Amino acid sequence: MKLSKTTIRGLVCIDYHLAKDSRGEFLKLFTPNPFRSIFPAKKLEEIFITRSAKNVVRGMHYQLSPFDHDKLVSCIQGKILDVVFDMRRRSKTFGCYEVFKLCANRPQGLIVPRGCAHGFLSLMDDSLVCYLTNRRHSPAKDAGIHPKSFGFVWPVKNPILSQRDKQLPSWGNYVSPF
Repeated sequence: MKLSKTTIRGLVCIDYHLAKDSRGEFLKLFTPNPFRSIFPAKKLEEIFITRSAKNVVRGMHYQLSPFDHDKLVSCIQGKILDVVFDMRRRSKTFGCYEVFKLCANRPQGLIVPRGCAHGFLSLMDDSLVCYLTNRRHSPAKDAGIHPKSFGFVWPVKNPILSQRDKQLPSWGNYVSPF
């Protein structure tokens, strides 16, 4: 694994080693040692997988304190455009975002730090995204900002959004909890 820092503090890009042979492929998504200092957790709490059709936008989501968490995001099938938005008021990159193309053919992952909103656009049908988090999900503390409200222009004419995401507050009218 190769870990690379990004512009946003705490946001780390991971290039995984993909082992291939005549049987197929093998990929290790997580091992504690290389992540200990950048993915602070005594243990992983939960693992989620989403399957999305092409042109689905999921986001921009985060968890409120005390359930805010760091997460490790990887695309394990298909291709996505992953977006991370820094909502931490004391951060040098407050209000900035970074974009990454993640795909199963070139395995990468992102460590998304707490205080950042996260979302993605599925670029293919049946894209599978795996999330590992270091705190349990709390439906009561689930929050987000509208995906079209923070300056990023999604490269899709008619994105497919959930009813919940359509009703998220706009970043321009929002006071960050971080």
